Amino acid sequence: MIQQYHGELVDWPHPDITVLDDATRRTFLNRKLAVELYAADIPYGEIQEQTKFSPNEVRRLLRRCVASAGEGCIVGFYALLPSFRIKPYFRTKPIIAKHPLADQRSSGYAGALAQLFEKFPDVKKDLIQKFFLQPDKQKKSKNSRSPQLGPQPYIEIHGEFLSELRTKGVGENEWPFLTEDKGRRSLLRFLHSLKNERSERAVKARMGAEATNNLGHGMGPNALISPLLPFAVVELDYTVIDIPTHVRVIDPNGTGHLIPISRWYLGLLVEVKTSAILGAHISLEVNPSADCALQTMLSSVPVVLDARNSGDVRIEVRSTNMDFVARGPTLICSLIPQLAGQAFSLLRVDNGWCNIANDFVNNVIDVFGCAIEFGPPRAWWGRSLVERIIGVSKERGEHRLKATYASGPDDVRRPPDVEQLGLNDGIDLDFVVDMLNAVVREHNTISTGDRLNGATVINVLQRFVDKHELLWVPQPLPRSINSNDRLLMHRRKVEVRGEWGVHTRRPYINTAYCRYTNPRIASDFSMIGRKVFVYINRLDAREAWASDAETGENLGKLYGEEKWENWRCALRVRELVGAKAKGRPRGRSPDIYARSGKVDYEFVTSENSGENIGKKTALAIAKVARDSFTGSKSASLKPAEEDNHNNNVGSDNDLLPNINPRGIFKLDSGNKK
Repeated sequence: MIQQYHGELVDWPHPDITVLDDATRRTFLNRKLAVELYAADIPYGEIQEQTKFSPNEVRRLLRRCVASAGEGCIVGFYALLPSFRIKPYFRTKPIIAKHPLADQRSSGYAGALAQLFEKFPDVKKDLIQKFFLQPDKQKKSKNSRSPQLGPQPYIEIHGEFLSELRTKGVGENEWPFLTEDKGRRSLLRFLHSLKNERSERAVKARMGAEATNNLGHGMGPNALISPLLPFAVVELDYTVIDIPTHVRVIDPNGTGHLIPISRWYLGLLVEVKTSAILGAHISLEVNPSADCALQTMLSSVPVVLDARNSGDVRIEVRSTNMDFVARGPTLICSLIPQLAGQAFSLLRVDNGWCNIANDFVNNVIDVFGCAIEFGPPRAWWGRSLVERIIGVSKERGEHRLKATYASGPDDVRRPPDVEQLGLNDGIDLDFVVDMLNAVVREHNTISTGDRLNGATVINVLQRFVDKHELLWVPQPLPRSINSNDRLLMHRRKVEVRGEWGVHTRRPYINTAYCRYTNPRIASDFSMIGRKVFVYINRLDAREAWASDAETGENLGKLYGEEKWENWRCALRVRELVGAKAKGRPRGRSPDIYARSGKVDYEFVTSENSGENIGKKTALAIAKVARDSFTGSKSASLKPAEEDNHNNNVGSDNDLLPNINPRGIFKLDSGNKK
């Protein structure tokens, strides 16, 4: 009866008998002894003498042990536990309605649902399909008013279940209609059993994308590559800073440029063994780009410290105005000079666009000489350390400010008018940089935790530097790498402009709100229309070089316009200032221009914006927009329903014409018709 494929008895599934009470343990051990004696070819008589079990009972116990448990397994010794089921219960007795006084009760119908599924297997199939149907695969019904935004609720599944049974001829005097809850509890138990049997599929279908992503970790085994010494593995990640701030930039003329920014990003480079923050960079971008990634890497290299006066917006060695930490250096490269520009072996990043860009990958591998590990998409647990440090930094920093988005819309620390509050109060970016400097310094020099057994990051790293018996030697990057500016270059592919003819203009390159040229390009009119690669220093946008995109010829250093040559600023700062200057036409009031933009936006987004507008109407709209800037009172746009409404021509309201719900405008040139 025990076949070879059943394996040895010592390998059979076995329960933990220490949790059993004395009576249950004695019963189990006696049954197990009978099976073991049978497997050892002991005669039935001796087995019965020791265990008091007849030969038929021994064979019955053995059949229970070798019963299939699914997926090629057997039940094993679990089958010897009292009241243990080796197969599910199936009702064979027909369902008969009870006495009228007991009709509304649900007891006495055990196994009724399984019996119903045996009779109508397609009903069971439909239930399983509805339960596991993912929201993105649900089809919108023709009669439904809105698409299904989530998993189908249990109450709807139960209602459709009853409707389907009625169509199949199940009467009101049959189960489940003769019970008080119409079989709702039995159906819920069945659906919950599906959730337990196929948990991963249930999570994907009913718990959302975030819960599905969390299935990727927590399986037990640790990472295959685990750092044993400092600077073996580092992690790079970014977090959005939900603080409405003002970027305050002062140009060489002393003019202050105040640029509002609602959200921006912070990049962090963290060492895994000691959890030290090696680099940090603030990126004033909608989404992190390759520039943000490279400048975060650059912040751990001494070359960044030499350019601290470049006007770049980044975390660097500077004093902080925060009182809850000591003033002084921030990053490891300044706290421990021996670790300035330290090399590392492996860099862990996610699959974001900024990390898979060729500009980032090629430069990091060429300069740092490390391998890059791209984690799976939306798998934060692959870089759990940097994610945890980001969370702590936000709690210690931005979430303590008055104008903060906090952790979400439901956070009690989030004020209702956070955007207006932050911009009105003028939270300056320099203050936020000082705050983040303080948080980074606190993490590297003061904070302790279980990861380092109560020691600080700087003490642990200093111990590795001083004690050679720890088998670690600093390996800084070569000086040739530190002086190499490849990482500082931002590359763009642009077209050479110019003109040959009556209005001759020498060839030049227009990018980053600046015209670049040099004698080589300006003297060769054949360059007009050709593509070139422009390399701009991220920390000092005045420094730029060019090369031919087709031949690879080095076109030499570029020279920018005079208005930019006297201002040493970062490329991103120049783009912010240039975008603000280009956003308002010359000679126009900022208030009037903003009102005009609002008029254009409201007209384009009105309900009738998709209708064909005649040429005369379009010209009239353009004329009104022009006259609103010049102050002319010749025409104004008014809603068709308000012909008889008299407005003061020339007032501020003329610049903002009323818009009716249909978005229809009518030209009014002073003559009422």
